[in-house]
Amino acid sequence: DDVRMDRAKLDKAKLQQASLDGARAVNSVWTAADLQGASLKETYLDHALLDGANLKAAVLTCAHLDGASLTEADLTHADLRSVHASDSLWTGADLQDACLEWACLDRARLDGANLSHALLGRARLESASLTKTTMTAADLHLVRAFDSTWTGSQLQGAKLTSAVLVNSHLDLADLTNAILDDAQLSCSALINAQLAGASLQRASLDRARLDGANLRGAVLTEAKITTATLTDACLAEAVLRGAVLEGTVLDASN
Repeated sequence: DDVRMDRAKLDKAKLQQASLDGARAVNSVWTAADLQGASLKETYLDHALLDGANLKAAVLTCAHLDGASLTEADLTHADLRSVHASDSLWTGADLQDACLEWACLDRARLDGANLSHALLGRARLESASLTKTTMTAADLHLVRAFDSTWTGSQLQGAKLTSAVLVNSHLDLADLTNAILDDAQLSCSALINAQLAGASLQRASLDRARLDGANLRGAVLTEAKITTATLTDACLAEAVLRGAVLEGTVLDASN
C-alpha cells in the first residue's frame, strides 16, 4: 500500500536514496531533511514544508507540490518533470541543471532562485514571479508565462524559442545573446532590458515597452514591433530586415 504521511514531522530526517514513490504527505514538514537521490515519483506533497531540504538529484516526476514551500532547498540536478506546483514557493532555491519540463508552476514564486542551465521546456509559469532569478543558459522553449514577472533576472544565453510572455514584466532583465525567435511578447515591458546580440526573429513585440533597452546587434528579422515604444533604446548594428514597425515610437533612440 502507498505510504501515508499526512501532517508528518520529518525535520532533518535522513532519507538519502529512499524510495517514497506514490506516498501521500500532504501538509507534512521536511525542513532541512536530507533526501539526496531519493525517489518521490507521483508523491503528494501539497502544502508541505521543504525549506532548506537537500533534494539534490532527487526524482520527483509527476509529484504534487501545489502550495508547497521549498525556500533555499537544494534541487540541483533534480528531476521535476511534469510536477504540479501551482502557488508554490521556491525563493532562493538552487535548481541548477534541474529538469522541469512540462512542469505546472502557475503563480509560483521563484524570486532569487538559481535555475542556470535548467530545462523548463513547455513549462507553465502563468502569473509566476521570477524577480532577480538566475537563468543563465536555461532552456525555456515553448514556456507559457502570461502575466509573469522577470524583473532584473539573469537570462543570458537562455533559449526562449516560441515562449509565450504576453503582458509580462522583464524590466532590467539581462537577455544578452538570448534566443527569442517566434516568442510572443505583446504588451510586455522590457524597459532598460539588456538584449544585445539577442535573436528575436519573427518575435511578436506589438505594444511592447522597450524604452532604454539595449538592442545593439540584436536580430529582429521579420519581427512584429507595431505600436511599441523604444524611446532612448539602442538599436545600433541591429538587423531589422522585414521587421514591421508601424506606429512604433523611436524618439531619441541611438
